[in-house]
Amino acid sequence: MRWRPSPYFLVVVACVIAGLLALITTTLPAPAPVDAAAREFSAERAVARVSALLGDERPHPVASPANQAVRGRLIAQLEELGVEPELQRSFSCSDRGVCAWVENVIVRLPGEAEVPAIALAAHYDSVSAGPGAADDLQGVGTVIECLRALLDSRARRGPSYRPLVAVFTDGEEVGLLGARAFTRHPLFTDVAVMINVEARGTEGRPQMFEASAGNHRLIGAVASSERLPMTTSLAYEIYRRMPNDTDLSVWMRGGAQGLNFAFIGGVRRYHTPRDDLAHLDHGSVQVQGAAVLSTTRALLADRQPLEPTVDAAYTDLFGALLLRWSAPTGVILAVLALLGLLGAAVRARSAGAVRLAGLAAALAVVLLTPIIAAAGGYALLWLTGALSSPLGPFPTAPGLALLAVAAAASSSTLLAIGPLARRIGAPSLALGAGLLWAGLGLATALLLPGASALLLPTALVSAIGLLIASSRRGAESYLAATLVSGAVAFAILVPHVQILADAVGLNGLMVGAAVGWMWTAALPTLAAERGDLGLRALAWGLVGLTVIGGGLSAVTPRATADQPHRLNFLHVSDLDRASSVIAIESSLAVDRLPEALTGAPWSSPSPVLPWSGRSMPTTAAATVAEAGPELEVRALTPLAEGRTIRALIRARPGAALVHVVLPELLSITIEGETVDVAGLRGVAGGAKTVTIWGPPPTGVEVVATVSGEQPWVVADALLGLPAGDRGLAEARPEELVASQWGDLSLAYRAFSP
Repeated sequence: MRWRPSPYFLVVVACVIAGLLALITTTLPAPAPVDAAAREFSAERAVARVSALLGDERPHPVASPANQAVRGRLIAQLEELGVEPELQRSFSCSDRGVCAWVENVIVRLPGEAEVPAIALAAHYDSVSAGPGAADDLQGVGTVIECLRALLDSRARRGPSYRPLVAVFTDGEEVGLLGARAFTRHPLFTDVAVMINVEARGTEGRPQMFEASAGNHRLIGAVASSERLPMTTSLAYEIYRRMPNDTDLSVWMRGGAQGLNFAFIGGVRRYHTPRDDLAHLDHGSVQVQGAAVLSTTRALLADRQPLEPTVDAAYTDLFGALLLRWSAPTGVILAVLALLGLLGAAVRARSAGAVRLAGLAAALAVVLLTPIIAAAGGYALLWLTGALSSPLGPFPTAPGLALLAVAAAASSSTLLAIGPLARRIGAPSLALGAGLLWAGLGLATALLLPGASALLLPTALVSAIGLLIASSRRGAESYLAATLVSGAVAFAILVPHVQILADAVGLNGLMVGAAVGWMWTAALPTLAAERGDLGLRALAWGLVGLTVIGGGLSAVTPRATADQPHRLNFLHVSDLDRASSVIAIESSLAVDRLPEALTGAPWSSPSPVLPWSGRSMPTTAAATVAEAGPELEVRALTPLAEGRTIRALIRARPGAALVHVVLPELLSITIEGETVDVAGLRGVAGGAKTVTIWGPPPTGVEVVATVSGEQPWVVADALLGLPAGDRGLAEARPEELVASQWGDLSLAYRAFSP
């Protein structure tokens, strides 16, 4: 007997195809070659500049000789373009008391009119553990390539309406210090919009993940991009509530508008030696650069005042269309969708297609679906970890693990919800799902406007389709409405499930719930007869995919040379006691260390640094630092509430940083810059800490008012381990790498000023 697919199965297939098309259309393109048209952005040209900037691919943290070399090569590249870069040197401190001498490189191109400028920005410093090819020299290369293309346009057509500024900041990694310095530059007050180019990883579809408040006009400029980055206003709502910051955070607090672009795939390489040219995805650079260039061109040509207006709700569709509306309009759209669905429910009840009890049951099942899917996703990851070891939030095979979680969530939904759906029927499920999408759309439009972007398109399409279908009793018209609204939901949400896993890690509950919510738009299809062969095959096919994906994930290595674990060694010398230890700074437990490192007798984790309660395993060190930081009191002034101490602090030659712990601190000035004590990082006993990167041989002047006479603890740090203790670092296998600031040799002593 020949099998004929049922309408229910065909609608499910249409929804799944829509989601797959959304994934396919947002895959990365081939990068434009070096001989691409002059007006176009070419990733190959940009990466060639990154390669030249990196030179020998050494890390180049702020105030290091390597960073000075990168800065020199950056200036040379800008001069080759025919522009005159300005060097802004400034001592800058963050609110947390991290300071450094920074040197920003700034370029300004005049426009037709003396109006506020558009600024492109990226930072050129790296952490000391990795060369920073993606974070953020690709940003630097992208900005230079955009400058080249815009200079070509100026040569052929004349200057754009607005001036253009390019800012290459220093000291971003230690505390956004170059960005803070730029807010004190006269040009900053002349900038209308800052466009920041970043990366948190080495690959992936770029996103425009942050926009300033009142961003409706800016989002219109992004919409003009020849190839859209992934973007949704939900990311804007989430990011502005997180503690994470980029340079743009400083500029927005200073009053500028802004847009933030980044790609975030390959996060296990972030801030490690694997952030190198070999792992930098040229396709990611291509999409990001093309979007930045198109957006910049649109803003440079905009002759209207670029003042903040209202927030926009927005989301991309198939990587080609940006759905967007203003936040107030979102409320109107949500009300219309909800009214339309209520009207459809009334008409359907009058036509005898639904009953109130059935509609109530449908709402309950729609709410239950994400819960069941979340349980399926969680169970898959738990079982995989139980069979081997936990995958962790960023597995070495992230696509495989995500596929397994999505399959587990989907199969749980189909198998558990199917029997309930058959009892309720397609009309009630379609109306129940539509009402919930519209209700949540209205709630988010009122309370969290950016989140409504992922809900309202589906709710509106559902309202229109169900208004048409509601005058009939049969399920066919409701399935037709589901086909359209479900396809829209899958097309919007499938790519964002992947972005969710990249952004926050593979959390079974969160990813499962997102997949389950997506399936609520297709729930009427589960109301097919029990023997529907197509749906049964789909459900059990998803079970098979879950088993295969989960099994393969269970046997994949938890770390590889390409996707490494992180482990730093800290050589810590207590100069007052003339003793040293080597500590491990890693999320790995001692019993999970590779065999090459277990020859040393590691202790149980315990506090190692006198200013930190963090516990780390330690082993005896072979050497003790022969020298360390020095403190010279130059003036001491008694006060009624305590005393003011002017001290000069010197670090060992070549030290990357000096760290000072100050008890009973009332106020502090570092190299003439006052830092608010309230923002400083606190440690045990109420003491406060400050850190100065790149301390010069002449020392750092600190003027502090304290209320007591407790000693200060001063530490300095050299990059790497002493020669006599490098054996452990050299034995570190390739699947373990240093991260962030890498291996450090710290020496500290107490002073009683």
